[in-house]
Amino acid sequence: MEQLRTRERRQLDNGGGFPGDDDADPQGATVISGPYSQTLQVAGMTVGRIRERLATRLDIDPHSLAVIDGQDVTDETVVGAGQLLTFVTRAGEKGMT
Repeated sequence: MEQLRTRERRQLDNGGGFPGDDDADPQGATVISGPYSQTLQVAGMTVGRIRERLATRLDIDPHSLAVIDGQDVTDETVVGAGQLLTFVTRAGEKGMT
């Protein structure tokens, strides 16, 4: 399992897409969560899939709100090339117990 994670991380670090995501657009989109920001080849993927695949890498809160280019979106929304996907927790909201 660790070898798979290492290989996937290496591909992402080198600008490659996720293994097995042949439907991803070759152009990148920027993903931000808290202090983390990366431009990755995630265009053509749903927000939910991105949230799942990058949860650990970008420390994405599973209850965070997804925003694309300033508009709230659902996990079924498909991210396009050049878009900005941000995972946010609104000010004043507390964590889930």
